[in-house]
Amino acid sequence: TPSQIGSVPALSIHVLLNFASFSEMDYEEIERYLKEIYRTGMAGALFYNVNRYKKMKTRSGIWRDHNPYNFPYDPRDRILEYGMDEFHHMTRSGLNVMPSLTVSRIARINPES
Repeated sequence: TPSQIGSVPALSIHVLLNFASFSEMDYEEIERYLKEIYRTGMAGALFYNVNRYKKMKTRSGIWRDHNPYNFPYDPRDRILEYGMDEFHHMTRSGLNVMPSLTVSRIARINPES
């Protein structure tokens, strides 16, 4: 949970995964989680992240393009794959929504450590 992430020891995790939770968070919360992800990943750890693009209202009530390409990743991250999220699109297609774009990013955390 958000209150527990700070208790995870620094440089202690080999693989970090995130699936679709950033799509529901405010940008500032995403920033906070990414800082913790990079803090807890040990030398050579991998971070695999799949999130979708959507329009979202911020806490201040402003509509924003919530684009996974623009999350505050470490510059060493690289995109492995991207494209339409077929599962999400199929399960929501009856709701007249735009197709989801999934961005998969992977990072080699703390490679100098």
